[in-house]
Amino acid sequence: MANSADIVDIIETNPGIKFSEIMRETGLKNGVLSYQLRKLEESGSVKTERTPGTTRYYPLGMNDEESVVVKYLRQNTFRSIIILLCENPLLSFRNIVELSKFSSSSVSNTLSKLVSEGIVNMEFEKRKKLYRIDNKNIIKKMINGCNDTLHDVISKHDSTIKSILLIVLGLSQKFLFDQPIDYAMFDKLSLF
Repeated sequence: MANSADIVDIIETNPGIKFSEIMRETGLKNGVLSYQLRKLEESGSVKTERTPGTTRYYPLGMNDEESVVVKYLRQNTFRSIIILLCENPLLSFRNIVELSKFSSSSVSNTLSKLVSEGIVNMEFEKRKKLYRIDNKNIIKKMINGCNDTLHDVISKHDSTIKSILLIVLGLSQKFLFDQPIDYAMFDKLSLF
């Protein structure tokens, strides 16, 4: 059974994690986990963000700006658009829709939220809205942290991940163990 230190470790390796994700990760029941998290919050061991319908947990060392960025990087549509804007200095709405392959309404809602949070900036050029990210360093820092965490998870659960690949992709054991594994496939499959 997970103890307080285990829960803090989970939060540190998964900043912005939701209550339900911690429950899945630890196997603790709702009431037990609520009690443990309340104690951690009261002792100042973790930071909590409560919004209607969602509670997220962050490690103490993470500042507010990093917390906001991490929250959005944990969501596929937001992450894709943030990365797209980091790789391309100025993009129009149409460019973002075409490159991201998301619907116009999804891109519009995502950009609206990212602009209101100050992650994405908007400017006008010849009556055309262009979007950019000015503070790419914080995003790179958060993405690198997520990549390190993913690498740690893969290392810890290597045999489990190989089994998932065998089942989900229908790969033979010979193929799986004779070839290098491209873990980027997991992102495309939305397994993480």
